[in-house]
Amino acid sequence: MLAPEPIFESRGTPISITGRLKALSDLGHKVDLVTYPLGNNISFENLTIIRSYKFFWIKEVPIGFSFTKVVLDIFLFFKAIKALKQLKYDLIFSHEEASYFGVVFSNYFKIPHLYDMHSSIPQQLCNYKLVRLTPIMGILNWFEKSTLKSAECVITICEDLERHIRLNAHNTHSLVIENTLDTILFTRPNCTTSEILDRYNLKDKRVFLYAGNLEHYQGLDLIVESAKIVVNQMDNCRFMIVGGKGKKLQKLQKKIDQIGLTENFIFTGQVPIEDMTAYISCADLLLSPRSSGTNTPLKIYSYLKSGKPILATDLLTHTQVLNDDVAILSEPIPEEFSKKMLLLKEHPELLSLKARNAQAMVKAEYSYKKYLDKISQALALATN
Repeated sequence: MLAPEPIFESRGTPISITGRLKALSDLGHKVDLVTYPLGNNISFENLTIIRSYKFFWIKEVPIGFSFTKVVLDIFLFFKAIKALKQLKYDLIFSHEEASYFGVVFSNYFKIPHLYDMHSSIPQQLCNYKLVRLTPIMGILNWFEKSTLKSAECVITICEDLERHIRLNAHNTHSLVIENTLDTILFTRPNCTTSEILDRYNLKDKRVFLYAGNLEHYQGLDLIVESAKIVVNQMDNCRFMIVGGKGKKLQKLQKKIDQIGLTENFIFTGQVPIEDMTAYISCADLLLSPRSSGTNTPLKIYSYLKSGKPILATDLLTHTQVLNDDVAILSEPIPEEFSKKMLLLKEHPELLSLKARNAQAMVKAEYSYKKYLDKISQALALATN
């Protein structure tokens, strides 16, 4: 398995990859994971972690494209070649940009290639406003199409990516495997909900909770602007931002201070993934204000399982999973989003009904057995 990510780290793609590893282990497969030199070690049966060369000045890997990633990818490529020369593998299982390596290795070593497509790389670079020139986008799109067509099977994480494959590589086997794996299957919590409520003095408060990184596409500005309206109409409310670090976190904190809402916001910074369930359990309403992109946020599946009501923007990134039966959907504008927040005060019974419907949907559609069955199906499509 080729994973150009810090494994393990508590953020979207590394969590998804770790879920795949857990499933492969439970299915009895032996996996050699070639990954970055950063991240916490994980331990599953039949898993060997092979880390690429460590540079002492590289302390972290930023989300999205970076020159740090380019350097680490080069050394991951050569570490993978070494592993492939030493052993005969049945399958190459690649993630993200390592899919380009997978094409090369599959052709040279004559090994089937399974590509786990977490996002469209050209689209991702566009979202980060890194690539806008038409010739460069043309080259990136060509690489992506070539990768999709050469893989024996492609896993996607949402229906929008599945449609993307049908348009660009309609003869390639593909399968949607949502990031539904509960992290409790491979982690142990360090704290309880009660401890968090005490730590942040939340026991008599109404808590709006956002969990995730602070990248621009996540729509944190929508929460901030909506909060200005909500605090004037709802007593004892708190906005808990779980996640983020560094300059982005400092910038958001400064903005909250400037608009006079310091007392109403709680910033936890990054928390261990094993404690996320306890944090989510503190919420009265879970928020997903994402403003752009089409991939379903990984947190949505944790939200659905939690028994807590969900408020999300009415965009494809959410609506390919969420609907009006299981969540409150809102236009991505503060006036509308804040109005939906206030349903917590005005119609709590409606929110409770949607939370129960969400748990029922998870039980019916996203069980661990179904997750394992889909992983097995993808492996069969890639190797048969």
